[in-house]
Amino acid sequence: MSTTSPPPVSASLLSKHYRGHFGKTDQVALEQLDMNVSAGEAFMLVGPNGAGKSTALRLIAGIEKANSGSLRVFGESPRTMANRRRVGFLPDASELFPFLDVIETLEFFAAAADLSRA
Repeated sequence: MSTTSPPPVSASLLSKHYRGHFGKTDQVALEQLDMNVSAGEAFMLVGPNGAGKSTALRLIAGIEKANSGSLRVFGESPRTMANRRRVGFLPDASELFPFLDVIETLEFFAAAADLSRA
């Protein structure tokens, strides 16, 4: 009997809205995304600025939580520590600490992900 692994990424009706502040209306960042990425498949998100590409990647990386819909990464929530170890995400504008050098930055993020010093 062959066992099949869950797809690396599976999203259904995935939405992310940011709450408005000071009377502003909610900002829709991603609305009802449906996508499946199969093992070994190259997948590209293409769209204009504001289409939700970076938001989708932050959701897949487990950095943010969706407001609604379903998202599975390797069959689990993207926010599990196991998936955070498996998925890498390098945004175009990273938020690094200016008071840490390169090694200290790597050590900080590795500790946050519960990785060994090695």
